[in-house]
Amino acid sequence: MLGKIRTRIFKSSSQPIRPSLDPNEDQPLLSQSDHIQRYDGSHDHVENHSLRKGGKSLRKEVCPWPTLISIIVTVSLTIMILLVVFIGPSFIGKYAKEAISIEPTKLSVDSFTSTGLEARVQADFKVDASQVSNKYLRNIGRFSTWIAKKVGSNQSLVQVFLPEYDNLLIGIITVPRFVVDIRNDHTTSLDLLLKIDLENKNGIRIITNKWLDGSLDRIQILAKANIALKTGIISLPTQSMSKLLIFEGDNLPDIPHYDINKLTFNEVPIYGNSGLALGASIFIDYKHILEFDIPALRFEILIQGCGSENFIKLISITTDSTHLYPRLGTSFEAKGIITKLPEPLFQTCPGTKVSPIETLIASYVHGNNFTVMIQGFESSAQGIPNWISEILSTVKVPLTILGHQYHGLIRNFTISDINFSLPDFLAEPESEKASPKLSGHLEAIADIPKEINFNMSVSQARAAVDVLYKGAKFGELDLHEWQKVDCELIKEQNYTVTSLKIKSDVNNAPLRIINDSIFTDIIAALLFRRETVLFKLIALVDVQVSTVLGKFLIEDLPANTTLPIKL
Repeated sequence: MLGKIRTRIFKSSSQPIRPSLDPNEDQPLLSQSDHIQRYDGSHDHVENHSLRKGGKSLRKEVCPWPTLISIIVTVSLTIMILLVVFIGPSFIGKYAKEAISIEPTKLSVDSFTSTGLEARVQADFKVDASQVSNKYLRNIGRFSTWIAKKVGSNQSLVQVFLPEYDNLLIGIITVPRFVVDIRNDHTTSLDLLLKIDLENKNGIRIITNKWLDGSLDRIQILAKANIALKTGIISLPTQSMSKLLIFEGDNLPDIPHYDINKLTFNEVPIYGNSGLALGASIFIDYKHILEFDIPALRFEILIQGCGSENFIKLISITTDSTHLYPRLGTSFEAKGIITKLPEPLFQTCPGTKVSPIETLIASYVHGNNFTVMIQGFESSAQGIPNWISEILSTVKVPLTILGHQYHGLIRNFTISDINFSLPDFLAEPESEKASPKLSGHLEAIADIPKEINFNMSVSQARAAVDVLYKGAKFGELDLHEWQKVDCELIKEQNYTVTSLKIKSDVNNAPLRIINDSIFTDIIAALLFRRETVLFKLIALVDVQVSTVLGKFLIEDLPANTTLPIKL
């Protein structure tokens, strides 16, 4: 009877179900037998012959009933497992797609190695038959997985390719042995340490650059592996698996948002000279699930020169090491020292009147955002694998620095000892004598931003000044020539910042009249009514600033004051 049952079973297996599967589709663990070599066919006759011989020997020998029952049960279970593995993979595959879920609980980088990194993946492997919509499929799946109980995989290698870049092999992942429980309502907690070896750093650099500059809108990743599975005491043939992953749109990881919370400049002694130490506190709003340590790294900060593709090194900086926790922001410090600025930073750009360093300073002072480029050092710091520094040294990352609008940077702007002289009404129009003149002693206080902690002074100043009477502009005070100024550092009470007190004399500065009607009213008030009139001066001041690193021009600093004028 047993021989007849076995013959019938193996005859049914001689016509296997062979569904057509796209190798790039999502293929669950138990659905891959369609792609492996079959082990039935001609072996049916050998097996049947063996079974028939076994049947005759059983009738000739005396066998205890417990032993006979054990043999029958064992053989029956073996047949059921073979049915599950070799006859019903398409059913089990469909069941696995709906019933099995893998929920990552932790992804982290354990360490960086000389060839890549080691990543730890912790996840829950869950089987829930209630998620299977087809009742027939659900029952077969529950029964089949109850028989198999567990499925394991030996150590395997996963090759990672970039199909859109000539199938470039960028990495090989070593996956350790693991075992999962595939019975319904069972959960297996996985803890896998993956070894990732980078194969083509140029491909990684290309993808990284595109991601950082915002031009990466889609990427395809093809993973291929040969996996040897085992269920119970039965080792299954090695199966070739492949999976195509497409990331685009919202599926692409975002570049973490950052804020520079603090930026400071301090004068420091360097080998008998002075240098400028830069310090920054940077906050990263990290929203990804991968946890890892960022080692201390070295970077160069480049600023734009006189051309769009011309970048000049400003400073070398070193960052502190920090730990990134999943979906949690973190802060770290960066610091560096400027000993001397390169000459190209001081050269006036063609078609302009300012140099690259002056453009940078003006943007910062006037509250305009500006962009610098960050580039890694090729020679890595101690303990950093060479491949990290090699990739970072070829990647330029734009870093936007927010400008600071220093409202009231120049305050207490006054002119004392005022001498206002009327024009010569008989002089030729547009001549020097045809304009009124203004003389006086000018004083102003310029607050130094709290981020700046180094000696500085102002040697010269000039200004474009609009002159208003009763809210209407009627003239322009000509102070376009550089005026020599004296300045001193002061520390005032109730002020937390250091200030510069600036003094200069104005001698017979011409007042160019642009509204004769208003000026006629002013003359009438001064000459005939003997009144004191009030002039409102609104100025944009340019100053030459001397620092430890050289002289800079800062333009268009706003200032205003009110002058009482009488004859």
